[in-house]
Amino acid sequence: MPSPVPKSRVLSLRRMAALALLALVTAFFAPCRVRGDEEKAKELLRGVEQKLHSVESFSVRFEVTNLMMERAEEQRCLVSADYDHGKMLFRIEWPDDGGRKEIYLHRDGEILSYNDMRESVDVITVRGLPRNPWVVLYDPRLIGLREYRRFEDTIEKALFLDDAEGVFTEEPAADQPEGGDPGGETVHSVVFTQQTPYRGKVSTRFVIREPSYRLERRVFQTESEGEGPGSYSEIRNQYDDNVSTLLPSVSTILGKRRGEVVTTYIITLKEYTERRFPRGYFSAKSMDLPINTPFTNPRIHRVIGFWNGKKMTDHLTVEQDPTKRFDRYFWIRALCFAGSALILIALFIRSAGRVRTFFKE
Repeated sequence: MPSPVPKSRVLSLRRMAALALLALVTAFFAPCRVRGDEEKAKELLRGVEQKLHSVESFSVRFEVTNLMMERAEEQRCLVSADYDHGKMLFRIEWPDDGGRKEIYLHRDGEILSYNDMRESVDVITVRGLPRNPWVVLYDPRLIGLREYRRFEDTIEKALFLDDAEGVFTEEPAADQPEGGDPGGETVHSVVFTQQTPYRGKVSTRFVIREPSYRLERRVFQTESEGEGPGSYSEIRNQYDDNVSTLLPSVSTILGKRRGEVVTTYIITLKEYTERRFPRGYFSAKSMDLPINTPFTNPRIHRVIGFWNGKKMTDHLTVEQDPTKRFDRYFWIRALCFAGSALILIALFIRSAGRVRTFFKE
């Protein structure tokens, strides 16, 4: 007859079975929780994207201040940007550099770049643009989304919407105000991480308010294995509905190196207007180029035409002074009048001679 199982052993077996069942349930439901976090993160990022894409035609004017801490220097530029479904016209003025001006126009797969110091227009194809570091042209809706904005950047790329993995929410969100948000909104923190061969671990944190889907902060940081923290940058956005309901009124960009702030960019919104542009607005006519401005192809380093005030031609245009043009026409009319008078006098003399000859006969 088999000996009975001790009561303590029975309790131990029951405890082990309960722990195994708990582990099984946890393993089964854990993916659902992670998947929920990913879906919420994507929902928040999609909300930001849809809000920015809700406006596709507008004009904006802003000031960019660059504070370079290491050299104790400050640079300012004023930017007027017109945007219409991918077409762009930028006018940039540097008041601290003698009022230097730059104009950039994106049209029909090419970009026209004008600098009043070179006094020429570079015609650049969009395909070769990423290799040209001198073109300051980008979607203005990227303000507050990226530290450095380039022509090839998009809202989707800035929000990592094309990357299905590595994005999740993190609660409670960073910088959650005590006692809740005074505006009645919920603050979420969305984190995107990835492993790169050159930078090591890269993480980007978005602090997003819901339901306005405004991006309050963006933190970018790299960390290499064995080397500790690498580059760090942070964007802090402030909003003022009296200035714009779409873009931040002030966007501050901090760049750190070895824990110390080395650069600070401050973008201050001056004007924002949602508008429709007339047909043909995004053309060289809107650049207000001087007559005979040469158009060059930087790839082959050759002049391909000249601006005549209306379009590009293959020859120079002779400018005429309105006063001199009037004097020229005056002398032409005077010569015509004098010639007519001489002809009349000659006819009169000839007819008078015939009359005298008739009476003599």
